[in-house]
Amino acid sequence: MTAPELKPGEYLTNRADLERTEPCRGCGAPMTWILTEKGRRMPLSVATARAVPCPACSGSGAERCQVCRSAGKLYALLNHWADCPQRSRFSRKKGPSP
Repeated sequence: MTAPELKPGEYLTNRADLERTEPCRGCGAPMTWILTEKGRRMPLSVATARAVPCPACSGSGAERCQVCRSAGKLYALLNHWADCPQRSRFSRKKGPSP
């Protein structure tokens, strides 16, 4: 089980997540959301999606594969903050530390 090669800023998602899109409030580009390992929501740019073999079933689409839902592939998408022309509108300015 080898993980697919991801480019910097890319994250994996399945087709179901890829089909749930909404427009970015800044630039209007279609995006989807994932939960990070820390439980925070992160936007991904749908336009950057590329198919990669599922690492859990080696791209075979094995019956009952929970990772790719038996599709045999996942999708690598770029974090939307990397390509949104309006990203500065959404940045959180951190104040001085106590």
